[in-house]
Amino acid sequence: MKKFISLLSLVLLVFSGYTQDTTIAFEKFGSIPVGWTVTPSGSWDLDYSLYQSDSSSICGYVPNLPGDSTVLMSPYYDFRNYSYVFLRFNQICKVVGTDICKIYIQENHTGARWRELPTSVYQGINPSAYQNARFSQMSYPNWIPNDSLAIPTYAWWRTELFDLTNEASYAQVRFKFVIKRGNGSATHFAYGWLIDDFELIASQYEIKPPLMEDL
Repeated sequence: MKKFISLLSLVLLVFSGYTQDTTIAFEKFGSIPVGWTVTPSGSWDLDYSLYQSDSSSICGYVPNLPGDSTVLMSPYYDFRNYSYVFLRFNQICKVVGTDICKIYIQENHTGARWRELPTSVYQGINPSAYQNARFSQMSYPNWIPNDSLAIPTYAWWRTELFDLTNEASYAQVRFKFVIKRGNGSATHFAYGWLIDDFELIASQYEIKPPLMEDL
């Protein structure tokens, strides 16, 4: 009987561990979070008109000159004790298709290069939204891709999910959101790239992808 109870306790312990996950970061962008940087200054700013869970989101603007970039960069996050890692955030990307909105990751060691998050790690509801490892107003029909000057509404918010297990597990990594201006004419008049509820979820054990809703 004692052996049976001990075995049952072990099974329950393993099962409970299997389903546990930890929120490493959850940034609501009610302000620019400590440790986050914007380059050049003012190219990403708080947006008090469109947000999901606080009083504002953060919005990146398309540069005025072709070839220029704007960058929102996070601090390093520590996943050295975790086997599985997910990134989830809400967004509206009202940027024309000739401009480039990408997400990059970099490990914390000498010589580490920035790597774009590949399409293979994208777990969003609509796989075609992240074609060529980038977002734009072409990602979703309700972002009105044929009118670059259309103003976003709350109905435009979308939740995105990335499985970063092969990109970030057992490592310290940071992220950057980059908008690079293409050669299109007057594309900098588009609204920009709105980000809210940046969340990093990790676990020592395999977890199901965090639940998502198509907002």
